[in-house]
Amino acid sequence: VMTAMVGFVLWVTPAGGQGADWERATTAGIRAYQEKRFDEAQRRLTEALKIAERAQPRSFHLVLSLISLADVARTVGEDADAERLHRRAISVAEDLNGRHHPSVELPRQALAVFSLIKRRYAVTVEAYEQILGSAQARSLRPGADEIRYMNVLADLETLRGRYGEAERWSRRALDHIKLWGTDAGV
Repeated sequence: VMTAMVGFVLWVTPAGGQGADWERATTAGIRAYQEKRFDEAQRRLTEALKIAERAQPRSFHLVLSLISLADVARTVGEDADAERLHRRAISVAEDLNGRHHPSVELPRQALAVFSLIKRRYAVTVEAYEQILGSAQARSLRPGADEIRYMNVLADLETLRGRYGEAERWSRRALDHIKLWGTDAGV
């Protein structure tokens, strides 16, 4: 998640002022993380978090800061902090744009990946069910994303040994393809 955010950081950052300070701190934190200097990464990303909280307590910069800091916490074994930060990122994103807005997908996916790494499949399934529910709430017709999420859920249930649930998700994906055709994006 962290590496993919470097380009995104530059895309969402306004020029000048606190946006530039946030960008510098975030970029330095991500660079330190990539170089496995986790104390420095945590320090710089905490600085970026504080800048985001001061500038706009409910902004996407805050969401990105929380996700980045959660990645560092996970890497250094602070799992409870990582999960708390991921859940806070989801809450901020929902407060910003509503529960079903596409911007909430990033922090939910970050929580799902964290939970998958920690083999907490129930949390991963819950996150993907919420992502799927939001995607379905936004559209009248399923697309590739919804079908992909159904297949991810089938795979996760297989990992959990819940084959009946896995089959249910796979059949649901197939039913959507049959109903909407292959132009649903698959």
